Formats: sequence, structure tokens, C-alpha cells
Amino acid sequence: MNGYEPAAGGTPLHQVPAAIGPPELLHEAGAHLGPGERLLAALPAAVDDLLPPRLPRKHRARKGTDAGPGTVVRVVAGWFFPSSWGWIFAGDSLFTLLGRGYRRLYRALRRPTHGGSWSGGYPGSAGGLLVAVRNNTPEMPLGGENDDFVLAVTTHRLLVLSEPWGIHERVPARQLAAYPRGTCGRRREAHPARQKYRTDLEFADATWIALRMKTPQDAAALTAVLG
Repeated sequence: MNGYEPAAGGTPLHQVPAAIGPPELLHEAGAHLGPGERLLAALPAAVDDLLPPRLPRKHRARKGTDAGPGTVVRVVAGWFFPSSWGWIFAGDSLFTLLGRGYRRLYRALRRPTHGGSWSGGYPGSAGGLLVAVRNNTPEMPLGGENDDFVLAVTTHRLLVLSEPWGIHERVPARQLAAYPRGTCGRRREAHPARQKYRTDLEFADATWIALRMKTPQDAAALTAVLG
């Protein structure tokens, strides 16, 4: 079904001499390792660009205490702040609509030859990964639209981490989801060969999802680690 098989003690079937990925991401992922767990790769990734661009309302993360009256006040105040009106007078609203229409046309033209982007919908394991990544938008009032994340492969788990960010004050990567080895791996059914930036993950419930890596080299490296 996939590139992972249950292994006693988390022993990997495919060994690599050193962890693969940018040093800063390897450092961030290392903070999430458990006892006896070894990092095999940490790579920048994104969900496939033909997946639904925004989560349905029922799957969007609630903002907790930040979703109260204070949030409404901040949004309204931000709307009336002079810089928030600039896009209207500059005509950017029209460009936004045109851009949205272009993206929809682009997606519609690509979809018939894309080979699919996922299966199982939101209730499946693949859908759970999409929900976890899309909801990593705490700074956005609406949320549910994030694409990017860090994918870390260890001897015990597959970790979905947020991207570390920040200039003056660095915000470390957070764990968005985790999957034990034996429950997910590389999808055996090949996607179109021309999609060199793509890697598909398949889960034990037979659902799968397409990921868009940053470079073809990252896609090849992830495929090699997954086996």
C-alpha cells in the first residue's frame, strides 16, 4: 500500500547516512524528536495547488478566546484605518477579482491531466493533513487558506510542522500533525512523470494526498527516504 511497514522499535527499513534538508529546518524538526527517535529528513513542502484553496467553514479552526468581541473590534478598526481603504481607491479590488478568475480558469484547464490531488475527502487521513496545514493561519481572521509547511521524516513518525518565521523575534516550528510509521508512506500509484515537483502520500485508510515540493531535488529526496 505504501512505503512504510510496521517495524519493531521504530527501526526504519530504509537507512540514510545523514538527515536530508536545509540545516535550519533540520534544527527545527530536531526539537520535536522523542527518545530514541532519529531524524531522516526535514523539507519545505506545500499541499498541491489543485486542492481546494480554502477549507469549508465547518473544518476551519476556531480562534478560541481570540474569536470573541475583541476580534470583531480589531477587524472593524482595521477596516476603518486609512491604509485599509487604499486598495479600493487604487482599483485593486478589480485586480483581485480578475486574479481569482484567472486562478480558477488555470485550475480548470489543468485538472483533467493532473492525475488527481487527493482521495477520501476531509474525513479521511489525507483530508486531516490538508485541514491541519490549511488551518495554520492564526494571523488571518478567516483562516483555512495556508499552503506551506515542513515535512519531517523520522525513524518513528512522519511529522507535519509549521514553517518557522520571524525576523526580529523568531517563531519556532509547531507540530500540526503526526503519523506513526506503518500508517503512511509514499503512494505506489505513480502520478504523471512531468510533475517533477510532486510527491504523493498514502495512508492506511487508503486515502492519499499530493504534495508540492519546493524543488525536483526535494521531491526525489523525499521519495528516496520514504522508500
